[in-house]
Amino acid sequence: MISKTQLSNIKHVAVIDLREYNEATALPVPMAILLPLSYIERNYHQIPYKDVILITSDAITTNLGVRKLKRYGFQIKGVCCLEIKPTIKTA
Repeated sequence: MISKTQLSNIKHVAVIDLREYNEATALPVPMAILLPLSYIERNYHQIPYKDVILITSDAITTNLGVRKLKRYGFQIKGVCCLEIKPTIKTA
């Protein structure tokens, strides 16, 4: 796993956020390219580097994202799983 601090120090590697839009906007990663898992097949050509670090929200997204991107020739250099913890508000 890669920490948010380590992400900010990386150069010549594309940081790809595979989370859905609502998750990504709730906990944004400023330097990441937002490319939800369901859009990889039609938009993978927008990824500027072949070396990538993935931002995901769970193990399933990680697994599917890694397999799809490897199929298109990308090298996965790391994964950062950012999970939004549900909060319960009491009245």
